[in-house]
Amino acid sequence: MLTGEGDWNVPALNTRELYYAMRRLGKKVVWVNYVKGGHGAGMASNEADFHDHWKRMINWYSTYFNKEEE
Repeated sequence: MLTGEGDWNVPALNTRELYYAMRRLGKKVVWVNYVKGGHGAGMASNEADFHDHWKRMINWYSTYFNKEEE
């Protein structure tokens, strides 16, 4: 889960609650909160956050949706 402290649509507090709930259920979950970020990579606080955001998203899709059929 990727959030930004300046997100006006989905407050980081809501994401934190979901993060802890998923952990209690034993789910594999990662939460990254960009301190000066907004809603989505387009509102990243700086260039490094922008690249980190997209790298994490691409890696997640590659990990969970790019599997060879068995």
